[in-house]
Amino acid sequence: MIENYKKFIWLLNLVFFAVPVFALAQANVADYVPLAPLPLGNGATESLSSYIPAIFTFAIGIGAILAFIMITIGGIRYTTSDAIGNKSEGRKQIENALIGLLLVIGAYVILNTINPQMLNFNLGIGPISIPGPTTGGVTAGGGGGGGNIAGVPMTQDQINADAQVRAELGSSIIAAGPCLQGQTTGCVDLNGLQSQAISGVKTLQSACNCTVTITGGTEPGHTSGGSHGQGTGLDIRADSAITSAITGGQTPQNCQSYSFNGGTYLYEIPGATCGGQVQSSGSTAHWHATF
Repeated sequence: MIENYKKFIWLLNLVFFAVPVFALAQANVADYVPLAPLPLGNGATESLSSYIPAIFTFAIGIGAILAFIMITIGGIRYTTSDAIGNKSEGRKQIENALIGLLLVIGAYVILNTINPQMLNFNLGIGPISIPGPTTGGVTAGGGGGGGNIAGVPMTQDQINADAQVRAELGSSIIAAGPCLQGQTTGCVDLNGLQSQAISGVKTLQSACNCTVTITGGTEPGHTSGGSHGQGTGLDIRADSAITSAITGGQTPQNCQSYSFNGGTYLYEIPGATCGGQVQSSGSTAHWHATF
């Protein structure tokens, strides 16, 4: 009988340590239908994340109950028998039961000491975020404040960010559509635009009480090192109402700079040079605003 009890103890410990391995192997199974309900379950369709802990708790409870029964039986044999052999067997039975109980409790204590999370049986796997490749310490995708790359289609996150900025600017501040395929002309990206630039252009629109047209934003057609790349600069079409609000009614000259409501506005004529650089091509002048 003692040998059979020893075999049961080893089987119980095998189940105790095999449960986590089994859980990991079956982590891709969404649901499991038990053939018979556990004491801690309801007999309905259950996921492994709820079924495995029930087995774990049930195994510990069974081990403790069997150890108590074997200790009781061994104690009765020891106290009621006058034969030395029976007393020895009773004492041995009590010792084996205590060893088995210590194995069950000790395994739980050891796992809980190493890492309590090992007893949680959390089979869920969260989403994995993989950062993009980096070049020179800066995330690859430079060219504009939104991380857009010339010739590379915009990601859905970039498109959503662009739409969010457009919604925040309102209907009186307009711009060409985003550069969905990574174009450098004929489109305007607004994702990555900083809050001070958004606030600055809204202040300008309120001052001129007119429609403000953004002709350049964070698209890859602008260098990543300047204010466009940092998301703090915008190109704004030099309409008469906007120009009058910025200059106070003066007629600006090429490369002339004005300060207006916390922003710096540089007047640029297409094709002309300013600071040794040829300004963007186009049919109308624009204001390069930095906030």
